[in-house]
Amino acid sequence: MRIRGICAVAILCLTSAIVSAEVIQIAGGNKQLGCVGQKAQELLSVRTVRKTGGIASNVKVTFSIAQQPSQPLKKGSSGSLSAYEVYTDTNGLASVEFNFGKPKAGDYVITAVTDETLLDPISFQLIAM
Repeated sequence: MRIRGICAVAILCLTSAIVSAEVIQIAGGNKQLGCVGQKAQELLSVRTVRKTGGIASNVKVTFSIAQQPSQPLKKGSSGSLSAYEVYTDTNGLASVEFNFGKPKAGDYVITAVTDETLLDPISFQLIAM
């Protein structure tokens, strides 16, 4: 009887940890075409909202470059973000600038997650020409 109670508590805690209180959505900057070595024209922006409704402000959003064209050794530069961790504002928005690498054109994938959405990142698709 005692062991059964401990297991029930552990399952309840595990279930609570898996269910996310936040949802992250792309707010702008997805599917851009840009020039090699130049800054993307639009900011990469996300919005966080509570699953119960309402804005989720002051939430840490982590951006990362998940895919980019390989650049020639010592002759090129990789794509870059203006920041890799940004907190959402009072409207639930977080944004970063993206710079395309050079000299090689190709596809980029930028992901964004919060601590509560680590298992479900969102992805921006960009192409350098």
